[in-house]
Amino acid sequence: EEAAAGRRVAERKADGGAVPLTYLDLSLHGAQVEAGAPLGEAGESVRVDLPIYLSEVNHKLALEAVIRNVSEDARPRYGLEFRNLAEDEVLLLHFFLDFQIAGGAGGG
Repeated sequence: EEAAAGRRVAERKADGGAVPLTYLDLSLHGAQVEAGAPLGEAGESVRVDLPIYLSEVNHKLALEAVIRNVSEDARPRYGLEFRNLAEDEVLLLHFFLDFQIAGGAGGG
């Protein structure tokens, strides 16, 4: 089961424009996303929004990531590596992932 399937937003660092994303896979270290428009090239930095909806908390993480790979399919897919996560972001992301694995419905 996809841990955070659904629409999210990424901001391209260079021009600040927003790009719609669908999270295909999510871990503590990064994500695979499908983008509604080009997001960037491998090695570029982006900020991605990850809304987290749980029974105990609703919060939007704004995470710094580096594009590690790009796959040009019908819609471009990107491998992202999260960078410089604060301790509270790591804890919240860990809790969210555990909730998803346990079969919760927190994907939003």
